[in-house]
Amino acid sequence: MDGQALKQAVTPYFAGVLHEGLSRLKAEAYQDMEEIRLRAAQPLLLKIGESEWGLTSRGELTKKLPEVINATREDLYRTIASISDNSLYAFEEEIRRGFITIPGGHRVGLAGQVIVQAAGIKGIKEFSSICFRLAREKKDCARTILPHIMST
Repeated sequence: MDGQALKQAVTPYFAGVLHEGLSRLKAEAYQDMEEIRLRAAQPLLLKIGESEWGLTSRGELTKKLPEVINATREDLYRTIASISDNSLYAFEEEIRRGFITIPGGHRVGLAGQVIVQAAGIKGIKEFSSICFRLAREKKDCARTILPHIMST
């Protein structure tokens, strides 16, 4: 999946200033992007290759934290509502596991206050962070171990 396709796949899930910043970011930045991290009252961070970058509302990458978009708790809840089509109940099992898989195989990790009952984890409430992990194809990544697997 190229940068433009990744951009089109994930930006619709974000609202407000987060959506604006991510929409303005050049498609090339999405090419090597691995994660989009949102934490309540913290800067929006992007993991691109081996580096972490902040994102401005103008869609520019920066290391200067005062210029970076800060995600609010409302941003987190609006993003989760978008991911779940406004039906958290329909995603209860996935939320219990701590992530939701969205179209394209991208995983959205969720963190917050875990609700535990005798039978185990019931769910998560008071979400405090979200991490989009962008899926991508890695051609030939298993080529070196394939002969060992096939020989058994």
